[in-house]
Amino acid sequence: MNGGCRYEVDAGSEPRWDATGHALYYRSGPQTMTVDVTGAAEPTIGRPHKLFDGDFLQWGTADYDVTRDGRFLMVRPATSAAGRALNLCLNWYDELQKLF
Repeated sequence: MNGGCRYEVDAGSEPRWDATGHALYYRSGPQTMTVDVTGAAEPTIGRPHKLFDGDFLQWGTADYDVTRDGRFLMVRPATSAAGRALNLCLNWYDELQKLF
């Protein structure tokens, strides 16, 4: 890969492809990284670079996602006991219709 040139970079986890399939996002500790990937039969991997870093929760393999337009959905730790709950409402439109 990469024209026979090898180099090592820090380890990463939780890879996600961008919508075009030409870049890969991943987490490396508190950093969110990206690397360009070109070619199909013989892919070429670019040099990774940091997009941003921050104190975001990491609890497994599904702790962030990337939208088709490149925005990131990530969760920050709560700063108070009152802010530690996450409420997720599914089918909210159906529930709203029942009320009216």
